[in-house]
Amino acid sequence: MTLNARILAANTHDRSRYRRWGLRTAAGEFRRVGHLREDRLVEDRELLSAFQSLDAEELVLAPEALQPFLDGLAPELLARERIAELSGEMFPVWSAVGDSVLASVDRRLVAWLGIPASGVHVNVFRYIDGELQVWIARRALDKLLFPGQLDNAVAGGQPVGLGLAENVVKECGEEAGIPVELATQAEPVGVVQYVFENDSGLKPDTLYCFDLELPADFVPAPVDGEVDSFRSVSLTELRDLLAGEPVFKFNSALVCIDFLLRRTGDELDLGDRESLQASLRRRLDD
Repeated sequence: MTLNARILAANTHDRSRYRRWGLRTAAGEFRRVGHLREDRLVEDRELLSAFQSLDAEELVLAPEALQPFLDGLAPELLARERIAELSGEMFPVWSAVGDSVLASVDRRLVAWLGIPASGVHVNVFRYIDGELQVWIARRALDKLLFPGQLDNAVAGGQPVGLGLAENVVKECGEEAGIPVELATQAEPVGVVQYVFENDSGLKPDTLYCFDLELPADFVPAPVDGEVDSFRSVSLTELRDLLAGEPVFKFNSALVCIDFLLRRTGDELDLGDRESLQASLRRRLDD
């Protein structure tokens, strides 16, 4: 598989299967918040009665009804086995990543409601005899999502009430045992954006990417049980893992491709670099 095909695979979605939902502003304008799949407007119609009309082209909630609607929806979806579990981690509800936060919702409902989300992903690396090696993680085999797949050494969703740098430090400690004095050296290097659809729903996502160089003798270690093991690979090995069978978690693969583009030149064949760069910044066509 080419790296470009890997990126395209993370952007597979059918926008026509979804209806926009959101709020009506005081000025009478529609403010989109998310996207609901059409079949759910039939199967779970009674759970969506807070909307002013389920037959309208745009599904509208009164602003004051937004948080009560979300709070009531979570246990009902769990009881109906529409979601496997609640995470207990609250994510922001907004029109776009970085906009003003309108409410909060359990992480497990974000894709079900098609709400834009974000996370932090850290490219952790070291130099051995002058060669750059990247630390990658294998996800725990008992993880609910993507068990056993390869992942960035450190990654996590961006919850409500936590800054990006704070989240990086938290995830570094929890997932890889990286102490605060090293984690705070992580440098922001840009974003990767994609729009993905699966059984959960629609996922318009923004990943804030960081680079963190560790001392050559520091070895990340699993702490919170989310990671099975760590290993370091060369840039060529990383490229080959990404271009082979899909062993990487789909969105983490995009972060790794971005890292390769920034850290290598013509000495490493990645394909059409300009096309890859453009493909890593995909937003929902709305």
